[in-house]
Amino acid sequence: MSGNTQSLSGEVAGGDLAEKHNALLEALGRADIDIVRLKKQVQRAPAEQLETLLVQAGRLVDERARVLVELAPIEAALIARRTREFEAARDQWVVEIEALQADGHLPSNEEVR
Repeated sequence: MSGNTQSLSGEVAGGDLAEKHNALLEALGRADIDIVRLKKQVQRAPAEQLETLLVQAGRLVDERARVLVELAPIEAALIARRTREFEAARDQWVVEIEALQADGHLPSNEEVR
């Protein structure tokens, strides 16, 4: 096992939301890789090692769950931020279209209907 699934608090402290998101996605990927490696070890392990491997599996699953819990609110915040950005862009676009209509460069809404 690689031991790559460690706490991210030090890795992402002070970073912005996107950096935290990327770090958590990387941690999730590492946890998934570690779980796959452990599954292969379990398949080849003698019976006397299974208990130890199952304990390790439990820790990996717990770590993966912790990362998912930490990731969910960050993804929600990113989605909310992107939504606000899109709404602002849409509003600006409407203003620009209305200005072009007022200047006669585009047909009015009534003319289009």
